[in-house]
Amino acid sequence: MCTLNGVPVVEPKYSYIEPYDDDQLLLFTGESETLSASVFDLNLQKVKTDISDTRLFPFDDFRSGDRLCGYKRLSGEVAIKPVYKEAGKFSSRGFAIVTLGENQHVYIDQDNRRVSQVFSGIKDCENGFAIVTVRASEGKLRKGVINSQLRFVLEPTFEDIVHVYGNHFSVQERNEEYKTIVVPANTASKVLETLRAPVAGSSNVLVVSHASKSPSGNSVYSVLREDGAPVVELEGESVWSAFGLVLLSQKIPGCRDRKFVIVDEGGIINDGINATRLEVVSPDRLLKAEDDTNWSAADWQRFPAMRSLLLGVLLRNYDLIGMRREEIHALLGKPDHSRLNETYSLNGNTMCGNSIRNLQFEYQNDRLNRWRIADLDRRVAG
Repeated sequence: MCTLNGVPVVEPKYSYIEPYDDDQLLLFTGESETLSASVFDLNLQKVKTDISDTRLFPFDDFRSGDRLCGYKRLSGEVAIKPVYKEAGKFSSRGFAIVTLGENQHVYIDQDNRRVSQVFSGIKDCENGFAIVTVRASEGKLRKGVINSQLRFVLEPTFEDIVHVYGNHFSVQERNEEYKTIVVPANTASKVLETLRAPVAGSSNVLVVSHASKSPSGNSVYSVLREDGAPVVELEGESVWSAFGLVLLSQKIPGCRDRKFVIVDEGGIINDGINATRLEVVSPDRLLKAEDDTNWSAADWQRFPAMRSLLLGVLLRNYDLIGMRREEIHALLGKPDHSRLNETYSLNGNTMCGNSIRNLQFEYQNDRLNRWRIADLDRRVAG
């Protein structure tokens, strides 16, 4: 285990590591029947553990020659013998998914009792939901959705179901177009709302597409909040979402670049970022943007695999900072390609009240191999 900066926190000498309680780790040593666990804090100081802790943890047993899975207590006592092909973690409600054989999955409780029917497939989703596959009476596979109490909130009558976000599911009925259904978490009495087919979604936002295009030929998208309330309607070429941000690209006539519009649940944040590609790379809304349109023919001939990078940082105060290749070279000097490897570091430069440290560019054999921001000070002005 290591930090985001690559600094080792736990040496690689444990069988595996699990989060335990707040700011604690569960470190496992040994294998199969000899597997034992200890609880440590984040400073790797051993914590005295109540050995009567009743939580169960899966373990693997290879003594029969095949991999079988069971469950142990923290004391090392085997609670459920290794008889399953696969064994998942127990949820906060005390249920775990185990595999009996090919296309045979079932939920068990901590007493090893089956608490659900056998499903042909189970796919866990967030908020306790799971998409389950059953074999219908006519022999075809059908999908439904169950909640954390293992009750159906969408009956298994659909040809396909895709989890979009939260309690939003995109469903397909017998070769029809997909539509989005918002399901209740704790009851199977009704479906809350049916929406148009989604194309993207992440924390607190959902993007749906309109069936018809705009007069200019662009696709039309609506950005919705998690509860289905509209945020904004936009035209664009393509759209995707991550970490609560929606990125929509629009063509620029006569240019390979795209104009990107950035939206969150509060509305449009920025509608004028030009780049070839734009990507959200962290929950703190760090953006990586690439721009390959500003190179001369000589540049491309000399550096055939190197791109001009537009590096942007979008922080919680929604200030966007961009650095192009020329600005990087002005700050750092041009690379000395006579050396096989070269790493640049930009330290302590403050931009819009936000400190970026250790911005590194690594060149290898005349090619920009990678760039990374090793440390991002999360203090935000205001």
